[in-house]
Amino acid sequence: MDVVEFLGSGGSGGGVVKVPITVIAAGVANGALRDREAVKKSAPFWNVPIIQEKVRGVDDHPPEKIVTCRRQIVGQVKNPVWDDEGGKIRAEAWFSDELGSPPELMEFVRGGGKLGVSGAYFHETVDESGELDGSEYSRKYYNLVPNNLAIVEYPACPVGTCGINVEHDEVKEVKIMDKEMAIDMEELVSLRTESATAKVAAAESERIKKELGEKVVAVEAEKAKIAAERDELVAKLAEVTAERDGFKAKVEAAAVEAKKQEFLGKFPVENRVAAESELLGVYMEDPAKLIIEHGNRYAELLVSKVPQQVAKESAKEFVPEPDVESQEWSAMGFPTEKEIAGMFGVEI
Repeated sequence: MDVVEFLGSGGSGGGVVKVPITVIAAGVANGALRDREAVKKSAPFWNVPIIQEKVRGVDDHPPEKIVTCRRQIVGQVKNPVWDDEGGKIRAEAWFSDELGSPPELMEFVRGGGKLGVSGAYFHETVDESGELDGSEYSRKYYNLVPNNLAIVEYPACPVGTCGINVEHDEVKEVKIMDKEMAIDMEELVSLRTESATAKVAAAESERIKKELGEKVVAVEAEKAKIAAERDELVAKLAEVTAERDGFKAKVEAAAVEAKKQEFLGKFPVENRVAAESELLGVYMEDPAKLIIEHGNRYAELLVSKVPQQVAKESAKEFVPEPDVESQEWSAMGFPTEKEIAGMFGVEI
């Protein structure tokens, strides 16, 4: 698997590009040991998707590590085998339109371009310290179950370099280039003029400009799409924030109104207007201030000028339960309404 193979036209013209790939190697990586036996046993399971995700502008594993979105997939690992001599798993990396491979990626690997890869896999761990080939480790992985193979800027590969085309012998690539150069030379020789050379150069320049222009248009379109989605999210966030603030204001207003009504409910009906105009504002500001500065008036208004009616039930006098706020004031050390009335010689 050291030769690039093209099935169909490849690249932007469709088809399939198949290139060699070094998937994972045994050894120490990130302070953990993946021993040869564990990696070897995982070989049959590495028929996994190849993914590509930008993290802070660099190819890396996605934050969720495992494949969770179809658009992340750009290729497929096929035919993985264990290389006992190299202590690694080798396979074929397949790219095609059907797999969702970007045309520029297909062209890159088709031309022998090298890309680092890093496997994402589930595993069991044993706390075990040691050293292998000069690298220390504090844990050991076994029972590897692969999920995906990510294209990354910095592969975690302890032996050599894991990646696409990293062990490509370049032989066929050189031959292809020689053939293309021979064709170019035949054309140049047949024309035999400097104007023909200029014509070929101009045509190549136009081809490059066209390719770059198409890529720029695609990038700008994607930027516009992202900007539109961002603006939509900002608008929705503003709408939700406004609704939340409005609801919060209504809740606060309802709480204030409930407190007012609870206070006024302590007074006889005929005294509530006076209590509201004279005492409510002080109470809402500071209940303690009400007792200290307006205790006399508070006690007076608590007493009804209308003869009280005594509820009878089974020939027993009805005794109302103390309200919650009276209990709270008592717990805070404030005198009860009856005690305040007694201070001023008023019986209630």
